[in-house]
Amino acid sequence: MNILPFALPKFKVEIPAPKTVITLDTPSKGDFYALLCGGNEAEILRRYTDAPMTPVIARIAAQRYIEQVRRYREDNMDIMEIPHTADFGAVPKEDKLPCLTLAEHMVYRYSGIDFTAQLELPVTEYWILLADAAKREIMKRSDRDEYIEECYNDMHRISTIK
Repeated sequence: MNILPFALPKFKVEIPAPKTVITLDTPSKGDFYALLCGGNEAEILRRYTDAPMTPVIARIAAQRYIEQVRRYREDNMDIMEIPHTADFGAVPKEDKLPCLTLAEHMVYRYSGIDFTAQLELPVTEYWILLADAAKREIMKRSDRDEYIEECYNDMHRISTIK
């Protein structure tokens, strides 16, 4: 499932021994966060490349992969980032769903994509859905004009996506 109007990025990662560059697809949200938490790097990277890797090489490749995905997000902050000081208030008690984070709940309410399916989304698509969901929540605020103006300088940049 690709919800973006542009192609998903590919990431070139240099690995040592033998020194080479591998090209990896955009990771799923679940795999990206597993890598961040120090999951089994070799097993996760096998889903994206058939390059042979020892556990040490996999750890190095995973860290470089994470850095490149984060850099891509920073370069395209205008569409993938929510305000750092976003305040959406508490979720009403009767509206609470069994989810891990407010972000997943917001994406579910915005897109209807359930929590399991969110883990399988490419992480860039998840970030864009989250940013759109946050923008929708901001537009519901009574003080949205002042809030948007306050956030504008923090989050507005011209996208480099072609």
